[in-house]
Amino acid sequence: MNIDWSKAPEWANAVIEGTGVLVWVPFTDGICTGQIIEDGRSQEVDMLPPHKWKLVEVRPVKPWTGDGLPPVGIEIEAMMRRNMHDGYAWHRAKVVHGPLPGSEGEVLVFCLETTSPAWVDEFRPVRTPEQIAAEQRKKEIDEIHKICIESFPSSTRTGELNRTISDCACIIYKAGYRKQVEL
Repeated sequence: MNIDWSKAPEWANAVIEGTGVLVWVPFTDGICTGQIIEDGRSQEVDMLPPHKWKLVEVRPVKPWTGDGLPPVGIEIEAMMRRNMHDGYAWHRAKVVHGPLPGSEGEVLVFCLETTSPAWVDEFRPVRTPEQIAAEQRKKEIDEIHKICIESFPSSTRTGELNRTISDCACIIYKAGYRKQVEL
């Protein structure tokens, strides 16, 4: 069965079937009001077991580009604490609830490492392995640059020297030199 989601009400995120009738519903495990697809009439839906309804299709989630709020149901990276003892850092999380009135810029997430819930207002799409590697590369080159630039007296540091050292830091990194972990 092919559901035309362009005709779905904004609140609907699933289609169920019972006795040959297809109904748009807000996906839930309780009693809700849905809308019959054919004629638009309201239909009370009792999803408490045992029930006569069968899940036909869940609304596909569009990839989130990072613009606006992330949709409910997707994995993101959120600036949050894993627990009360940690500082804020980026953690993988799942969006479980959209914004509430008065908090339009926040979503409720569960940290995937600890399942701790948090309302967050800083989030981004999950980074690809390539993005993570590029960030790590930049961090390591910046560290080489810092070590090199600090070896010169501050009075001799010029823009040209900074660019030269920056180029050298890239060359050193590309040659395979890395900081050794001290045991």
